[in-house]
Amino acid sequence: MKILGQKIEEEILLSLRSNFVVLLPVILKLSTSIKSIVLANPEPFRLRVFCLFSNVLRKILKVVPALWVGMIFLFITGCGLAVTRPKLELSLAQAAFVAAKDAKAYTVAPGLYRKAEVYFLKAKSAYRRKYFNKAKQYAILSKQYSEKAEYMAAKHSMEQK
Repeated sequence: MKILGQKIEEEILLSLRSNFVVLLPVILKLSTSIKSIVLANPEPFRLRVFCLFSNVLRKILKVVPALWVGMIFLFITGCGLAVTRPKLELSLAQAAFVAAKDAKAYTVAPGLYRKAEVYFLKAKSAYRRKYFNKAKQYAILSKQYSEKAEYMAAKHSMEQK
């Protein structure tokens, strides 16, 4: 265990002194070797491996203070940008719902129109509460039901003529 830790530390410190570009493959190599060790060994041993990894990481961050800024930036942006806001889906659902309303789908296909309305309201509510995945799903369903209701209304108006 100590030999593996010393080898990894030597590789990292050597790469820090020579070139920062080399740092990423070394960290990736470190993480894969740590993962294989952790998965193959019992619980108390996992704690020691984690301590070794944290010690190595601490040494890296002492040598390169700019990495602190980079790691904090990646952590913050990685968490914040994991899910994108479904603006397009919501605007398409709104346009489809308005088109169904203009076609008077509420008289011809009230079931489809009501489902479209409910899903559209759920999508807006989920978006306000920042449940973007749910908002996207509801917006897509609202758009589908709105289009079906609008089609039924258009079909009915063509039959009336």
